[in-house]
Amino acid sequence: MRAVVGILVLALIGWLGFRYVSDRVGAGGCDHPVTLRVAAAPDIAPVLSAYAGSLSQTQRNAGDYCYSVQVSAVDPGRVVTQLSGQVSDAQPDVWVPDSAYWLARITRGGQDAPKNDGSVASSPVVIALAEPVARSLGWPTKPIGWSRLAGSTALRIGIPDPSRSPVGVSALLGVNAATVQGGKPTPATVAAIRALAANVSTQAGDLYAKLPQSADAASVSSAIGGFPVSEQSVAAYNAQKPPVSAIPVYPAPASPSLDYPYLVTAGRSAGAAAAAEKFHSLLGTPQVVTALTRAGFRTPSGGTGSEFPVGSGLKSGIVSPVPLPAVRTLTQAIGIWATLTLPSRLLSIVDVSGSMAELVPGTTQTRMQVTISASLQVLGLYADASTLGLWVFSTNLDGQRDYKQLVPIGPLASNRAPLAAALSKLQVKQGGATGLYDTVLAAYREMTAHWDPARSNAISIFTDGQNEDSNGISRAALLSELTKLYNPDKPVRLIFLGLGPEVNAEELAQIARVTHGLSFISRDPGKIGDIFLEAVSARVCQAASC
Repeated sequence: MRAVVGILVLALIGWLGFRYVSDRVGAGGCDHPVTLRVAAAPDIAPVLSAYAGSLSQTQRNAGDYCYSVQVSAVDPGRVVTQLSGQVSDAQPDVWVPDSAYWLARITRGGQDAPKNDGSVASSPVVIALAEPVARSLGWPTKPIGWSRLAGSTALRIGIPDPSRSPVGVSALLGVNAATVQGGKPTPATVAAIRALAANVSTQAGDLYAKLPQSADAASVSSAIGGFPVSEQSVAAYNAQKPPVSAIPVYPAPASPSLDYPYLVTAGRSAGAAAAAEKFHSLLGTPQVVTALTRAGFRTPSGGTGSEFPVGSGLKSGIVSPVPLPAVRTLTQAIGIWATLTLPSRLLSIVDVSGSMAELVPGTTQTRMQVTISASLQVLGLYADASTLGLWVFSTNLDGQRDYKQLVPIGPLASNRAPLAAALSKLQVKQGGATGLYDTVLAAYREMTAHWDPARSNAISIFTDGQNEDSNGISRAALLSELTKLYNPDKPVRLIFLGLGPEVNAEELAQIARVTHGLSFISRDPGKIGDIFLEAVSARVCQAASC
């Protein structure tokens, strides 16, 4: 009997040992398995996914951990909402968007940016032209850039929506470089952007379908002639042997490139962090570089390999990546686009208190005069489909009211001349103080009561001081009332432009936050133009979560 029991015990030990070894072998001999979740831009995701699936067991080891990689093709805009907590989706461990532009979107929303470990690839932004169109413009012997395309009335050029696409933003920067003078939009800027807006698309891929499907004159004249896009997508499109090839035109000066940064998100486990570091180190190996260049991507420094696609105008030499400009330049470019293309319902309110009569240092103009000049400049950019109105405020400006309506909100098609006239005639109230709180509350009640679902609803307030009306409501009361009035389904955003050293930046920011709005401060009133377009870009999207 004891012998039988001994045999059974030995058999049990043997079976358990077999299971342990089997489990260890099945897990790759790893006590700490980790799944690294990678969200990648849809164009580069297939290459990363194929490589992740080919990793050897040695390559899957990361210190005390072994890992597998799960690559998902996710639109970068979706990941922005994930990282900001606006959707309940699980956040990725690693994010490879098409451009570091998306980092600016995250930090502008107040969130901490993921750690940027550098680019894994690059692709210049080019202008893809249907081959018959390119040849009609003198390609390949004559240079073709935004200065020529922006001024053409016979050519239809599309654009990916700049509020959704870094390629669209890159194109805007190119247009601005060709048309803006002295930091100010010109009639050529207005004409070029409105022409692009007539052929805007949420996805660059949709624009390829609008290229000519044959080389005959009728097909070419009825189709879109071209649009800005990544060089890589042109290579991928032409690889499908379309009836009419797309020619990549490299504009001069070059616009910012796509740089495909490798971003490690915050709050990752030790295992995920180790796996992210190991996987990133492998993306610079010859095997991955060859796979990326074969697919039409360039190295982070702009180089190509022996398997980089050739023909159809693709440059085989180094095309050095062009970095993004400062965030302010980006937001100003988007602000011009938003002002020219998005219908708005805007109430503009201008401070006419006594301090607005002070001279701007280094100039012969008053604060009021530079405000009027900047306001008239931006007024000329708004499309006729927008509705605008104008108030002014100080203290006891209209009886006991601190505010006064000069032009009621109405269609700009009929309101443009009255608004320009009223702005040009603005007068400072000598000795007037700043009745900010009562004015903000009255304006917010007015705008929320007549919210327009077809337009971006906002209130812009220009002030060079802080609330000085001791007879009005308190800040606490204002914040309480705004909290009650704010409706996320019918958002009205407060946008403050604070001018001069007397502005209370904390006061304006606190009030704006209640409405998911923004405040912009220029301590030098003479630089109001620098923040004007940055401020109007705050109304790029309608929903409070934008």
